[in-house]
This record gives sequence, structure tokens and C-alpha cells, in this order.
Amino acid sequence: MSEKKTILLVDERENIRKARRHQWLTPHFPHLTEGYEFVEAENGHVAQRLLIETSIDAIIVESHFQREISGTELIRWVRQQPQLAHLPIIALMMYSNLASEAPAQVQPLLEAGADDVQHGLSHPVYDQLRAFQRWNWQRPERQRPGCASDYL
Repeated sequence: MSEKKTILLVDERENIRKARRHQWLTPHFPHLTEGYEFVEAENGHVAQRLLIETSIDAIIVESHFQREISGTELIRWVRQQPQLAHLPIIALMMYSNLASEAPAQVQPLLEAGADDVQHGLSHPVYDQLRAFQRWNWQRPERQRPGCASDYL
């Protein structure tokens, strides 16, 4: 890989960021994760600052954090920024395991501009990395809700 890519993970819970960091740094799949940088934000304000001040190539955002700026609000803000609107975004859902609740939680995220919504615990970091690679580090062309999941 000639150019290092930077992925922003936004989640207010340190234990989840720690688990993601461990997945990222695990030696089990070094060929998938080498050449990438993984930066973290503990809330929406920190994420906004990093997105303005740092060169970010893709975003993974936990959808249910509530402090200051929600995941949905952050996604909507990114899509409103001309210099950021092209970034691919995967939203992670952590709390609901009920299939009946999923559409009500997924739809607002897709409407805000998420390119895909995944259950955070069942999709490891390297699955999201492969999605970003397939999308060539741009928003997927097909914006049909859930289109990115079709290929995971």
C-alpha cells in the first residue's frame, strides 16, 4: 500500500474503543491492517475537531452515544460539510439484539447519511476495513439502504 489510510472510530465508551484497538493491533490479520492508522474520538465534539484538523479517510461511528452530539447528528454534520461529505461512514449499533427494533434504529442512521449500519459486536474491524477497500475509500455509488452489507 503506497498511501497510509486513517480511520476515525467514534465511541464514548473506553472499553469498546479498547476492544476495537485490540482487534486492530492483533497479529492474527496483519496483512489486513498494516498501512492503516486508527484514531479515536470519545465524543462527537472531539470527532468534529479531528475531522477538521486531521486527514481522515473513513469513519466508524457508534450510533447510540448520547453525550453532546449523537452518532446520528455527527453523521448528518459530516454530510453537510463539503470537504467531508465524500467520506464513507459505517454506523455501529451496539444495544439492540431484537430484530423487530432494528429497522427503527437503522433507518434514521441511513437517512442521516451512513453508508452502512452494522451490529458492532458481530462485525470485527477488519470487516469494516474490507468494506472501505471495496468502496475505494469513497461513499459507495449505490445508496440503497444497507447496500454495503450485501457484500459482507
